Amino acid sequence: MMKFCPECGHKLEANVKFCPECGYRLSDLQKQDNSSLKKKIKFESSEDLIKHFLKNAHENADISIAPEITEKKLVSAAETIGNGADTMKVTGLIDTTVFHSGKEGILFLGDKVYLRPAFGNSVCIEYDSIRNVKYEEKESRDANNKVSIEKILDVHKTDGDLLRFSSKDYGFNFPLKLLSEILSGILSDVDVIETTDQFLLLKDMGMECILLYLKIVTNYLYEDDGQIDNEEYKELIGLMGRLNVSTELADALRTYRIGEIKVPTEDLITDIRNYIPRGSVPTIFQSLLNDILSISKNNPEEWKNDEIFVRYQRLFGVSDSQVDFFVRRLLQDRRIIEEKIDDNTIKKAMSELAAIGTAAGVSLAALAVTGGVSTGIWGGLFTISMASTGGMALGLAAIGGLGYGAYRGVKYFSGTADSEKYAIRSTMLQQKIKELQKSENYLIEDINWTTTKIAELMEKKDQILANHEQLLKYIQMAKSLDAGSRLIFEEEKKSQINILLSHLPEKLDFNKFEELVKKTQYQIPFREYVYACYQSDGNGEYILQNIDDEEKLEKLDQILGTVGYYDLSKSTVAKTNVLMKKGISGLKGLISGQNE
Repeated sequence: MMKFCPECGHKLEANVKFCPECGYRLSDLQKQDNSSLKKKIKFESSEDLIKHFLKNAHENADISIAPEITEKKLVSAAETIGNGADTMKVTGLIDTTVFHSGKEGILFLGDKVYLRPAFGNSVCIEYDSIRNVKYEEKESRDANNKVSIEKILDVHKTDGDLLRFSSKDYGFNFPLKLLSEILSGILSDVDVIETTDQFLLLKDMGMECILLYLKIVTNYLYEDDGQIDNEEYKELIGLMGRLNVSTELADALRTYRIGEIKVPTEDLITDIRNYIPRGSVPTIFQSLLNDILSISKNNPEEWKNDEIFVRYQRLFGVSDSQVDFFVRRLLQDRRIIEEKIDDNTIKKAMSELAAIGTAAGVSLAALAVTGGVSTGIWGGLFTISMASTGGMALGLAAIGGLGYGAYRGVKYFSGTADSEKYAIRSTMLQQKIKELQKSENYLIEDINWTTTKIAELMEKKDQILANHEQLLKYIQMAKSLDAGSRLIFEEEKKSQINILLSHLPEKLDFNKFEELVKKTQYQIPFREYVYACYQSDGNGEYILQNIDDEEKLEKLDQILGTVGYYDLSKSTVAKTNVLMKKGISGLKGLISGQNE
């Protein structure tokens, strides 16, 4: 008989202990039918209950749930509402401020809650100190028969004290009813009251945890088709690079990777849980599935046809909608690189994708668990697209000082408008190159280890026949490593070329270039080289040709930089000279944006 979670309606797989969508415990109910599942079910921890209630709250409130709390608001709330509470332990926040500053409201930790009204000090309630909770709404009428309602939350403590919270003091819209439901649930419907870290990266959890994580990924790569191919190897050592895996850990993983005996994945999952704070388990498991998807899938949208992948999905408790989100993220990231997508399009895609992820219950923090702004094949979309760059900072300063209309003119003058469009893409490519360079270190270590093993066996001439199979194995490994190295170097070269293409203008401003180049003694060779790369389309436009030679593109970029094509002041003077020749009317039209 099909089973469904009685709380959220999520379809349940066989033998799961907790609903992967809402966290309800199901282990005691597996043998019951759907009608009997409607009985009250306990949560595994106070943190699970808090997140569940906040996620499903119907109140019109600004609610944030860890780890998806913006850093600025989190720090502010921990300092003001939480009286300096540990930001790593914050489970949820209800912000009641008008301007969403996080300085008033309710701050939840796994073992306590803080309340702060608009006017007044914070109050802390430890869950273990609560005897019972009572919420009521009192109705009264004044002399004019006007009805008023007072919301009251009474918290009776085990030491006999009474804490009373009233809407008269906290404001009518302060979510006292929701707080009462959460506190009542903690008293009766959780197995354990605990507070754990909510924002840890994998590399913060210790070497053993990282090794278990990588062993799980390795297990899948072998279970998938019985081998780790060259592309998978390249991505695996890329993941190791993002985690800054030590030489000792890399040696341990190599031993496991080439060994005949593999630990069952179910046992590895049980072991890794011992190293992960309970609050971070869903995020780590989502990250695991995301990394497996990114490393192994050429056609990720067909993941449902992979029985091994689906089994891992169930082991991690990740829903179909969450996997679909990771697939969309992966395809989007690949598209950014391959199609030269500009920043505005990326930001729009990021916003849409974030909304899809939130609706699916994805922890967006899972995209950064492995310690870098890059996850999977391209990764880092959400982290990188939020990052500031020099170009963006310049843009904000210019807009503030000159006004938007003037800034549009300055961008046109300077020739920076084209390169600014691809700042996010360029940052992603630069991060990818760093990742590939780290990968090369692990590749070299693997090559050295393999060649040493081959040399050791070859020295034992009297045992060549006995060691024949082992020797063939190491020789095959050496061939695979050689093929893997070619993939890494080719991808690094491709990324370097794409960075140059992101910086170079697609269309050369002929008049501006001519104004600039005539001031250098190298004007003849510079013209020859630039016009060999930019060719006229017959309509007065000079278009960059399809060039895949890194050195040629780098030289072109250097020439444009040397003449001052990218320099704000030089470009402005050059453009002004051009426009003066065309007449002052052209300048006015340019600044107003009419001639763009």
